[in-house]
Amino acid sequence: ASKIKGDYDEALKSYKISLSAFEKIGSTTVFSFARTLQNIGVLYRHIGDFDEAIQYASRAHKIFLDSAGRYDLFAVNTLLDLGHLYRDKKEYQIANAIYSDYLETVYSPQVKQDKRILRGKKNANQGLARYYLKQQKGDSTYYFILEALDLQSGEKPFKKILSYEILGDLFLAKKDYDKAFDYYQQANQQAFKVYAAYDKHLTKARSFRQMADVAKLKKQTDQALALYQKGLIALDFDFTDSSYLANP
Repeated sequence: ASKIKGDYDEALKSYKISLSAFEKIGSTTVFSFARTLQNIGVLYRHIGDFDEAIQYASRAHKIFLDSAGRYDLFAVNTLLDLGHLYRDKKEYQIANAIYSDYLETVYSPQVKQDKRILRGKKNANQGLARYYLKQQKGDSTYYFILEALDLQSGEKPFKKILSYEILGDLFLAKKDYDKAFDYYQQANQQAFKVYAAYDKHLTKARSFRQMADVAKLKKQTDQALALYQKGLIALDFDFTDSSYLANP
């Protein structure tokens, strides 16, 4: 870890030397200057200094915005970076205001829909879904997570697991146990697709436990026991008993 931090420190020194050179010649509105600010922000995020990261990302975003306009890809991408930084800092209201601004911008036909934009739409929708889930605003959560799932249709299935789990959590909070169970089951199916090469995997075990918890709430004791048993088998190399009525 110290080696990695050392590498980041060295990179920061290099970028800051470049930044000083740009400032000395007065080129503080050019593309390269803004990209340098953006890269410094990324490094501070990796280090975990979110305040510094936000400062540099904000400066980069303003330059892209002022020079190229709201729909410029670099302006859009630095806006998303700011959303992620405020989320990492646990300032969720600010993060979600930025995510909302980002989504309003990128759904415009003026924004070229490249792979990073599509990924950004998914991440922003997921971020908003998690926020509204915590706020117990079910309809909003459902909308944003379905948007995220729709955007994932052409992606690898592991990116869908979290979305299905969030939908399961949503319907669990609403005490709609049948729908909760269905979405947890879809998460489980995605996990088995993604981690087919692994006999044991935490993600497989987690979705079995989620389904078991719902079955228990529905007072389906035998099904709950069978699912808890499968969860243990999917997680613990030393646990292989397939009889769920046995007492491990």
